[in-house]
Amino acid sequence: MFRFWKNISQRITWVQLTAAMQDILFVALYEFNVEGSKRGEKSVLQSSGFAKLYRSFDTKVFIVEGIAYFSRLGPRLADSWEIMAHPMHTSLFQLPHNLPAAVQIK
Repeated sequence: MFRFWKNISQRITWVQLTAAMQDILFVALYEFNVEGSKRGEKSVLQSSGFAKLYRSFDTKVFIVEGIAYFSRLGPRLADSWEIMAHPMHTSLFQLPHNLPAAVQIK
């Protein structure tokens, strides 16, 4: 996990992300509509950095709805943890029916 204590959100490079050799990666898309999210997903999937990460380390990649669940404090914070916990440990964490599932990129 990348942490930037006491700072606003930070951008990281594909080099930094690849160097971390992540087992699981959650990509939070911050768009207000479905079409914008599809464009964001496409730009992530077509980048050379993503291809290297995906092929080299067999990283499991999940797309999540960033704007609603990963950028706000309060009750949505608990929802965010449930959205991430479910694909990491499916047998331990059932996703509540009112939450959107993280979509795995295969």
